[in-house]
Amino acid sequence: MPSSNVPLDWMRFVTRPESLTFWQARLTSREGWGEIPVVHAGMSYPLFGLWRLLSRIVVVGDRTFEIWSPNSIQAPYYPGVAESPFNPLAMPPRRSRRRDGSLGRFDPTVAPQLFNAAAPYWGFIRRAELVESSDPGYVLYAPITMYWADAGHDGEGRAVGRLTEDFVDELARLGEEIRETGDSIFEELPPNWQIESLRPPSVRGVSDEIELLRSPSSYQNALDTCVRIQRVLRILLAWIEWMPRYRSVQSNALVLRRMITAANDSYMGFWLNGGEERMTLALMHLGAPGFVLHEFMDGETDVPTSQLHDFLADSLESRTASPYDRVDMPSLPPIPVLLDEPGPVPTLSRYELWMSSSFFAQGPRASGTPLPEVVPPSLSAPTPPPPSSSSQQPLSEVYPYDDDVSDYGDRSPHAPPATKDTEWIQPPDIQNTSSSSKA
Repeated sequence: MPSSNVPLDWMRFVTRPESLTFWQARLTSREGWGEIPVVHAGMSYPLFGLWRLLSRIVVVGDRTFEIWSPNSIQAPYYPGVAESPFNPLAMPPRRSRRRDGSLGRFDPTVAPQLFNAAAPYWGFIRRAELVESSDPGYVLYAPITMYWADAGHDGEGRAVGRLTEDFVDELARLGEEIRETGDSIFEELPPNWQIESLRPPSVRGVSDEIELLRSPSSYQNALDTCVRIQRVLRILLAWIEWMPRYRSVQSNALVLRRMITAANDSYMGFWLNGGEERMTLALMHLGAPGFVLHEFMDGETDVPTSQLHDFLADSLESRTASPYDRVDMPSLPPIPVLLDEPGPVPTLSRYELWMSSSFFAQGPRASGTPLPEVVPPSLSAPTPPPPSSSSQQPLSEVYPYDDDVSDYGDRSPHAPPATKDTEWIQPPDIQNTSSSSKA
């Protein structure tokens, strides 16, 4: 699909631009990721017949979980259930903006999310840290710090800058090409598939926003605009990956169980918990990594007591530092953090408790056999939302997909802000090519 050529010459360095700094204090990129997530135990369908390709035991507060996958070797972070309506195409409130421009732990372009029936293609979003600088669509994933240059001073004497012209040109070209590809795929669908819920995600207004990047501005304003553009186009690219292949997927869920192959771990993936059976199996069949979160219940056998890891500290995300957190920020009082009110703890039926316990891993229950007693985990009262990690029978409930786009309490350890003499890599020129290849 989109094509560009962005080889990176790591031997060329330049002094950090004067304008590459924040004017106001912001949250760190991983702010709030250590908050105890809201978890729902129970699955909407049985998981027998799915093998563990990866399994790790984690703790969240005083509760123990297993994270496992039938087709992936990733060790992802579990964000939990979002508590308020989330629009990944929106700009976050100013007080909740982060140093990387992301929407926090519920941003589908930075962490795997719970299955979302309204956007099943989120699992095909590419993991930015695995996209090489030579990739045709690299400008959709590149940290903009690499392409930032000074552009004088504003009326108050503050240094302003802009993104390099070749970066913006390539972003504009890719944006138009991706939009046309999405429209073309939708128009070629059979009439009964051309329904509102299957339309490609909107990129309305993106071309105008790209043009804004050509004007001098503060780094923080350009960051918010450009990262939003990248997020919107990456989500549309995921739809383009998903839709043509989904049309040919087998409709029989039992057959799909036997057709799950190793995942393409360059994709973000998704959490199966609460997901609809055929669609989640189809996503894994098509190569999207699928993850299961299981909470160990009281009374279960073989509950792990050693080699336990914190759910954030042991995740892939905790080992990936954001280059955005190295940009200078003024020493101002910390942004006040508003903790979310504890959400209601879901009441689970006896059947749901059984489905989310290790008893369920033994396979289907014989007709007429009474359900075993499964005691739900005790919940500690005075803290915000409870967590959970699933081993074989995850948690559930289809929740409206929402994001926090809000602030959280703890700060993850990240690289300190860069000093004035920090050297920054000078990226090569972006070569605009007319050939079209897959992003």
